[in-house]
This record gives sequence, structure tokens and C-alpha cells, in this order.
Amino acid sequence: MDEIHILKPNDGHIKEIERIHLSHFQQIGQVEGEIASYLKRPENLTLISTDKDGVVTGYLISANYGTQNYFEWFAVSKKRQGIAQALFNEYLKELKLLKMTSSALASRNRFKDAIIFYLKSGYEIKGVNLANDGDLMINLKLSLT
Repeated sequence: MDEIHILKPNDGHIKEIERIHLSHFQQIGQVEGEIASYLKRPENLTLISTDKDGVVTGYLISANYGTQNYFEWFAVSKKRQGIAQALFNEYLKELKLLKMTSSALASRNRFKDAIIFYLKSGYEIKGVNLANDGDLMINLKLSLT
């Protein structure tokens, strides 16, 4: 496993985050420039991972509402390199510091690797629904108390 650094992003990271984002989510309608709006929301907790050269290798964006956190976007440039786990571990530390009581998310059923990761990380399936485009959405929640 290569060296992984977890930090909060700055404006200089937006293009690299967008590159990773579009490589995973363009297939569901995400377009250039859309992820930047999430990065600027004050209620969001955003983390990135970088390699030893400072290249962004992943990102995680979530929003805090009271003591509830909603996990919005998460992607890495390379699977099975420890990047996702490193980002997720730091995310959990941040949530505990912020005294969040739970984290919720909805993932499209087509992203099976992500759903398996969430289940292995302690999330539980709370229900399913259909997205506006007809995709099956899996609703998950992680208790932090």
C-alpha cells in the first residue's frame, strides 16, 4: 500500500476531485462543475486523500444536520489500495469529534462494491426506494452511539 494522507481540501483540489467524481458518477448524470457546489457548503464535512506526491486519490463529502450526518459522495481513484478505508476511518473520527449520533446514506444498487464496503463498515440497511431515474436505492444507517 502506498502512503496515504487524509486532509481537508482547498480550492486547488477541486479539479482533481471532479476528475475522480466524474469517472465514477458521470454514468448517473453528474456533469462537470456539479461537485464544486457540494465542496462549498458550510454544513459539509469534506475529506480528501492524497498520495505521497500530493495527488488527490479520493474524496468523501458529507453534510451535518444537528447530530445527524448524511454521507453524500465518496469515491477513490484506485480500489483495494486502502484509500477508501483510510478516508472512512478519518471520517468516523471527525464525526465523533463533532458529536454526531449517526450517519445515513443512500446508494444505488448498481454500486454493489460500495454497498458491501458500507455493510462491512457497520452500516445497516434501513430500506429501499426508487430514485427519480428508476434506479433502486439502498438506504443505510450507521449508529455512532
